[in-house]
Amino acid sequence: MELVITDNHLHVNPVRGRGPREVAKLFLREGGRGAVVVALLSWHYGIALRGRDDITRFYDLVVKSCDVFREVGIVAVSIVGLHPAEYTKLIQLGVKPSKAMSIMELGIEIAAEYVKSGRAVGIGEVGLPHWYVDKNTYSQLWNLLLHALTIAKDLDCVIHLHLPRDLAVVSKVGQVVKSLGLEKSRVILHHSLPEVNRPEVEFFTPSIPAKWSDLVRATRCRPVYLVESDYLDDPSRPGCVVEPWVLARRVKRLLNEGFVDFNYLDTVLRKNFEKVYRVSL
Repeated sequence: MELVITDNHLHVNPVRGRGPREVAKLFLREGGRGAVVVALLSWHYGIALRGRDDITRFYDLVVKSCDVFREVGIVAVSIVGLHPAEYTKLIQLGVKPSKAMSIMELGIEIAAEYVKSGRAVGIGEVGLPHWYVDKNTYSQLWNLLLHALTIAKDLDCVIHLHLPRDLAVVSKVGQVVKSLGLEKSRVILHHSLPEVNRPEVEFFTPSIPAKWSDLVRATRCRPVYLVESDYLDDPSRPGCVVEPWVLARRVKRLLNEGFVDFNYLDTVLRKNFEKVYRVSL
C-alpha cells in the first residue's frame, strides 16, 4: 500500500516566494497528497493591515494559493486569521493599542465570514505570543483567543493555535477548550512538543514539526497527532524551517528505518487528517 503523506500546517507566498504551484508540485513529487495552507504574516505579502480591505486582500491570497494546490492535485484546505505577531507589528508601526486590537478583532470576524462562505475551513493561526509583551497586552490577546475559540465552537470549524511551548499555558488553554466543549480533533496545537501523551495536551490535536528529532520522539507516543512543515516560502531564509517535500522524505524514512509500521503512519498522516478536516484522501 502507498503511504498517503500530508502536511498539516504550511505557508506559501505567491508574492515573494516560490509560490503555491511550485511548492505543490515539489510536494506532490515526493508523495504529498494533503496540505493545510495557513495565512502567513501580512508583511510577508507586502500588506499593511489598516482595515477590512487589507485583511480581505490578505486572506484572498491564502484562499487562491489553496486553489492552486488543488489544481496541481493536492487535497488542500485553507486556514485564515491573524497571528499574535500582527498586533506587535501594528504597535511598532505606530498604531494606537486600541486601534490595533480592533484590527485584530476584525481579523477574527472576517475569518469567520470566510469559514461561513466555504472559502476557508478554519481560523488560524491565532493565540498567544512566545515573546515578551506587557501584562495588559497579554490580557487583551488572551481575551481575543477566547473570542476565537468561541467562534470556532459556534461554527464547528478547525482552529490552529499559536501558543508558547510552556506546558502551564498550554494546560490553561486546554481547560478553556474543555469548558467550551470544543471537539479536540478540531483544535490544532500548532508546533506542539512531540511528547503528545502528556495530560497538558489531551484537549488538542497536536501538530508536530517535521524536524527529525521531533518526529522520532513523537513515534514513542500514541498516533494521536499530525505532522507539519511550517514552511515559510521565504527565499531569504532558506532552511530556517522544513520544506513540505523534506517532510515527505522524513516520514518515509521513519517507516524505512523501522521507527514505526505502516499502520501507525497511516493513522498519523491520513486517518487523523481526514478526521480533522473532514476530507477524503
